[in-house]
This record gives sequence, C-alpha cells and structure tokens, in this order.
Amino acid sequence: MPATLLTGANSFVGAHVINSLIAAGHTVVGTVRRENLIDQIYALHPEWKEKLELIVVKDYAEESSWDEVFTKHVVDHVCLLIHFSLPDETDDDAECCADRPCRRALA
Repeated sequence: MPATLLTGANSFVGAHVINSLIAAGHTVVGTVRRENLIDQIYALHPEWKEKLELIVVKDYAEESSWDEVFTKHVVDHVCLLIHFSLPDETDDDAECCADRPCRRALA
C-alpha cells in the first residue's frame, strides 16, 4: 500500500501532521535523524505503531541515506518539514543562533 513520507517526524509540527495523516487513513513513513527518537515517539504515541514506520536518515543531503525508504516502501506523497532559525534580534551580525535557541520567529 502506498505511504506518505514525512521528514522530521519527531518535531512538534511533525507529530501533528502524523496524527492528521493517520486520522485520514494514511500509512506514514517518518524519518528521524537519531535511532533513540524512534522509541521516544512510539512511547508517546503507541496508537501510531500500526500505521507509522520510523526510519533513521542521518544525513538528508546524502542520496544513499534514502535507499532504505524507497526500496522498502511505495511512497505516493512526500511531506517535508523544513526547520530554520532566525537571528536573535539583538545580534549585530546575521549569523543564526547556533549555540542557543532563537528567541523570535515569523508570525
């Protein structure tokens, strides 16, 4: 059965997207960057185990990282969650807050 691929399955937005997709009857393949996140997600949402498979993709830019996803699954939809940070408004330069959480976001 075709599945919907969702990157960033462990994020706040990802959890809501997964919940909505499953409620709409989709099977979801979610990606995370670290193995330990898989158990955390299933611990928080055991009801998703039947409709959600989680796969580790450590480096999204590396083509071979996606081999497991596309050899095991027929994917008919792709949802990409894009994370970005904005510079702290008190910073003089435009470098992003790599060493601390950003304190503002787009409204």
